[in-house]
Amino acid sequence: GDDWKTVAKANGVNVATARSYLCRDDLTYKKRGGYRACKLSEAHLDVVQNWVESECQLTLAEITARIANEINVSVSIPTVHRALDGRAYTYKDVHPEPLQMNTDLAKENRRHYVPIWVDETNFNLFTARRKGRAKRNTRAVVPRNAPQKGKNLHVIGAMTLQGFYYMEHMR
Repeated sequence: GDDWKTVAKANGVNVATARSYLCRDDLTYKKRGGYRACKLSEAHLDVVQNWVESECQLTLAEITARIANEINVSVSIPTVHRALDGRAYTYKDVHPEPLQMNTDLAKENRRHYVPIWVDETNFNLFTARRKGRAKRNTRAVVPRNAPQKGKNLHVIGAMTLQGFYYMEHMR
């Protein structure tokens, strides 16, 4: 019965380790590593990609909550980040594109006005996200319907050829 102790000492193996080998029924090791199933399928990722394409300013937390509500899959924020990164989406500055400002027709119509230049500006009191997601090597674009978002300080001024004519401000 002491042969296993002699063999263990001769091979430089701890006696307790040798005893644990003898007590095992099966000396084959369990499988390690390999493929692990992902919670988000390709169909789910296509849906998430459509969400990001239609609204690039979604945060990872908002996407995660939307996946839980609409797809009924519970995933972590890093999982969503890795999935978007795998689809070549990065996080970058957003460039707003006005829909109808300074079209050729608007510029032509301005030339026929009376020579009183009226201009208005909004000092926006609203804060917006400046970052959004888009494919690599493309801009993150958010359509901007109107120049106003939330509360603004609205200033209007008019000038003639002789000088300053009128100024008004409102909130």
